This record gives sequence, structure tokens and C-alpha cells, in this order.
Amino acid sequence: MHLLEPKPHWQSHNFIVILRMYRDYTTGKKDNVQVFTGKEVEHTPALGLQTLFLARNDLTFEEIVTLADKVKAKAIYYGANRTFIPDIQDQPLQIKKLLKKGYYVTIDYQYNIHEEVKQNFKNVWNHKNFIPFCSIIFADTDKDKQLYFKIDDIDFNKTNSGVWAKSMQSLKESAGYTKWSQYKKDKPIKFEKDAEIEGYYLSGDGTIETLYKKKIGLSIWMKEQIQHTNKENKP
Repeated sequence: MHLLEPKPHWQSHNFIVILRMYRDYTTGKKDNVQVFTGKEVEHTPALGLQTLFLARNDLTFEEIVTLADKVKAKAIYYGANRTFIPDIQDQPLQIKKLLKKGYYVTIDYQYNIHEEVKQNFKNVWNHKNFIPFCSIIFADTDKDKQLYFKIDDIDFNKTNSGVWAKSMQSLKESAGYTKWSQYKKDKPIKFEKDAEIEGYYLSGDGTIETLYKKKIGLSIWMKEQIQHTNKENKP
């Protein structure tokens, strides 16, 4: 993965940065795959299901269903290759409709936006086929033999019954494990939007404002706050 900053993606008032992941597929190593399919290999309720993986955030409900039918997918995976954006306006409704059609739906997001994600998807949060997949990134875990995790509360005795703790070693011994080689079976899907440019939603904005051209390894989308500035400058 090409890195500009330590965070895999972040949002500010006027820009989004998204990184393209360089990884294995059935067709070899690539960093420009935006939609792909394969069996889910990570240990969630969708394990083993044919899955449509989305590494883009601009597809409509109809486009997703058409692609899922094409590859006979039983599950939809948002945020593949660390592309999840937490506040796309119509995404919660889109996911609700996919769940209603019987799909398993995973959203793969970073732990530091958990509260925001939980709020945005509160209407489906405990649906039996909805899989909030909270990702915590650790490098060199073999060097963390003394590391412990703690699931804490927002304050003392506020919302949880207590505190949970587990060592990295114990977690790795008991958790579902996926080797990197298992991801090589994912197959890219060629899919083109009608427009020559593709868009991503910005925070608090329900329209596609930020645009980028294809084949850019690391893309930075800037949104000028022209309308907002003009309003502020009016007498």
C-alpha cells in the first residue's frame, strides 16, 4: 500500500484521502481493483459465502444487486481494501435494502470511528445478517507477547457490566485465522460507470462533489468551500 500519512484514510472539513491497496488476486498483484468477488475467508458469519467486495463507495443499490447476481454472491462487503467512508448519506438505507433482500452485509471500518459508525447504522446494527467489522491494525504482533487488550467503558460503571481483558497471545490462539495466501483467490470484476470520472461523497454532503480520474495510485480529492465562503462574505 502506498502511504502518504500513517492513517489509512481520514476526513477533514474539505478533503478525503484514500489509499489504494497493492495486493494479490487471481490475476496477480494489482492496486487498482475496485470491485472483486470470492469466498469470504475471514471468520465472520459470512465465512465461506460467495461475496461481492466493494472497494469503492459510489455504486447504486441497483448496480450492487446486478453485480451480486452476476457472481452469485450471497454477501456484500463494504470497505474492502480499507476504503470505507463512514457517512455517505444514502448508504444506511442502501444496506437496509440489501439486508431485506437476504444478503449478508459486512462493513469493514477502523476502530477509531466506531461510535460514528454505530450511530450511522443504528437502524440495522443488530440485524442478524449485518456484520459490523471493526478493524484494529497492529504491526509485528509476534513481538507483542506481553500485550493485553482491555474492553473498557466510557466511564466507571456507565454502560457496561464490567471490563474485559485478553492477551494478544491468547487472542491469536483462539481467534479465527486467515493466511495471506487465502486472499489470492479473489477475482477482480471489471465495472465501468457511465461517467468518465468517479465520485465520492464528502462528510455532510449528499451529492457527489469530489472527483478523481482513473488509474491514480494515490488519490487526494479536494473540495473547495466556495459556496460556504460566498455565503459568509455576503453583506
